[in-house]
Amino acid sequence: MLKSKNFKFFNKKQLKRIICIGFGKQIIDVKKFCINNFIKFEWYTGSRQFNNSNKYEIKKKEELKKLRIYPKIVKNLNNLTNPKDETLVISIGSPFIIDKRFIKKFFGKVINHHASPLPELRGGGEFSWVILSNSKKGAITFHLIDKGVDTGPIFFQKKFTFPKLLRYPLDYQDFTYIKFKNSIHLVLNRINSGKSFKLNYQNHALSSYFPRLNTDLQGYIDWSWKGEEIERFILAFSYPYNGASTFIQKRLIRIYNCIFFKKKKFQHSFNYGLVFKYFKNHFFVI
Repeated sequence: MLKSKNFKFFNKKQLKRIICIGFGKQIIDVKKFCINNFIKFEWYTGSRQFNNSNKYEIKKKEELKKLRIYPKIVKNLNNLTNPKDETLVISIGSPFIIDKRFIKKFFGKVINHHASPLPELRGGGEFSWVILSNSKKGAITFHLIDKGVDTGPIFFQKKFTFPKLLRYPLDYQDFTYIKFKNSIHLVLNRINSGKSFKLNYQNHALSSYFPRLNTDLQGYIDWSWKGEEIERFILAFSYPYNGASTFIQKRLIRIYNCIFFKKKKFQHSFNYGLVFKYFKNHFFVI
């Protein structure tokens, strides 16, 4: 068994400022907590992350704008200072590398929200990898940030199983966000109340790491794969992403949804990738 220890962020009502780094609807819940508890709030993000043209990211930005929640767009985190106010830094999909100097500047009070059952599925693109792996494991995890990627000690983790009816990464995002809303106030209230947490150090022998995915570079379908694999691949790159890609007569086509079913006809590898029927707005591909 790995060692664990108790850790306290602040004494009771000592928390004076929360800094969020990253982007997402989760920012709204942190902001509301700050308002209700008279805590200063700041939000920092990068220009590429904030100016994402994906319609789902634009919708998130509009939700934040309606609540008058605006970020400070920066190139890096080097200029963030820690005044006398006791500050908690929360990473929510941070686009920046958080190094030792930054952690030291904020006295180790730098935490990360990760939507997977760490130490499994470290890294980015969690939900696409979950779909590709045909896994139903989910979790809301909060951990201290250290020099590694998602390797810091965990102080809050709530595991759950994703429902079978979820299909797209967007479905997994929405389901996980509900779980996040139910957890973030528990975590922040406990921190603000000066209560301690039990730090559980991750067992690296049980860990797995998966890198971020780029739909435009990596989302190309290989029609020689098994049918079940093709279906999961298409879904993994579907909403809110740009869709899996293939070519029809040299034209790039995006596919967002598919259903695999077994058919005894046409069973030869020469046929793989052949569109053999078009019926009621559905393409049938071997």
